[in-house]
Amino acid sequence: MDLVTDGDAVVVAGPDSRARRFNPAGAPRPMWGARFHPGLLQQLLGLPAHEVTDRVVPLADISGMRVEPSSLLSMSMLCKTLAAEQCDPVPLRVAAELWRGSTVEAVTQMTGWSTRHLRRLSADWFGYGPKHLQRVLRLRRAQVLLDKGFVKARVAAECGYADASHLWRDRKGLAVVS
Repeated sequence: MDLVTDGDAVVVAGPDSRARRFNPAGAPRPMWGARFHPGLLQQLLGLPAHEVTDRVVPLADISGMRVEPSSLLSMSMLCKTLAAEQCDPVPLRVAAELWRGSTVEAVTQMTGWSTRHLRRLSADWFGYGPKHLQRVLRLRRAQVLLDKGFVKARVAAECGYADASHLWRDRKGLAVVS
């Protein structure tokens, strides 16, 4: 989940279950925002992430907070600092395990939860199930390596894709890129 602004209002961009293109009305305007680790902003706002999945909602409508767009970045730094001290670390550990490439089964063994229980908690924490989160995080991990200049085939192998074509299909499906 992200906090984003175009200079007029601060909005919460919920987790996207599929690729989305943003087409603002009117003349294009610069936008900026803050991306939070999976499971973090949901805790700070006190709402289940699945309530804003595939949605963009004004922050004031969710939390009652009125944040000046110009202070968004400093506010997000404060939120991240507070979250590190006050938020439940379990969602962050689950996301970190999935980022590292652990299987959903390995996460259930680590936590002692059933797959069904992990799925319910994941919907609240991340906006979708652990398998979809694993797919999103794997693609993010691959993108980090691609941005560093690694060859597609090596990135695919390192991130657990069958081959570079598999990586590219996933990338196209999740991120609307070619």
